[in-house]
Amino acid sequence: MTASRLALVALGFAACRAAGTPAATPNDHRVAAGTVGAGRVTVALEARMARWRPAANDGPALEVATFGEVGKAPSVPGPLIRVPAGTTVTITLTNRLPDTLRAPD
Repeated sequence: MTASRLALVALGFAACRAAGTPAATPNDHRVAAGTVGAGRVTVALEARMARWRPAANDGPALEVATFGEVGKAPSVPGPLIRVPAGTTVTITLTNRLPDTLRAPD
């Protein structure tokens, strides 16, 4: 790791700790998000900043934008949404990020 990259990781870690940013949990995509009932899947999500530790639980943290179910920890990767064909889907998304969400160009 270069010195400049290490400095950025260290700065990101310090900023996360100071701001009280929640920790992102690893998501192995074994459990689908939301609730299922009466031919409908309902999912409530939040976009928010979280501390992500890509190397190890005690490794350096990066502050990243994440998705998480409302009332649960944000995760990396985001929640799995599994929907059988023909099922109605209702998704509520609350943006708690400092910027506007938009699709990539």
